[in-house]
Amino acid sequence: MADELAGLSEGLRPLYLYWNEARGEKTMPSRSEIDPVAFQPEILPNIILADVVQSPLRFRFRVMGTAITEMLGDDWTGRFIHEIPNIDHKVQEQYVSTALNGKPSLDVTEYDKRDSSLMLHRLNRYERLLLPLSEKDGIVSMLLGGTLKTTKIL
Repeated sequence: MADELAGLSEGLRPLYLYWNEARGEKTMPSRSEIDPVAFQPEILPNIILADVVQSPLRFRFRVMGTAITEMLGDDWTGRFIHEIPNIDHKVQEQYVSTALNGKPSLDVTEYDKRDSSLMLHRLNRYERLLLPLSEKDGIVSMLLGGTLKTTKIL
């Protein structure tokens, strides 16, 4: 596994391993080589599929898992990433980077949240894995992704 994926959690590791096996000796697999039915059932609610539209480079969400829509409070299916208000620039940068370099990418964000009314201190961890898919000539045509949120009470 590449160094840039060293922080990958056990929750998203099966998705990466599936993608890696599907690509074989190629840089990336094609969409037709990915069968969501073969995914572990617990990962399906955390999956996204996004079309990569070239010239200008844009991303349209084709599939968004139920756990992601619950986490975001919105379903982005059918929408372009640039149409989503208040989206974190780091999200867009990761999509662009993955589409341009054709390599898997991982973004992990952690932040503390204190709830003084309940006397709780939480550590929230958001993890987003993006995996490129190509139909021809090594040009990324779709991104397969997984997103997880975990919370620890400190």
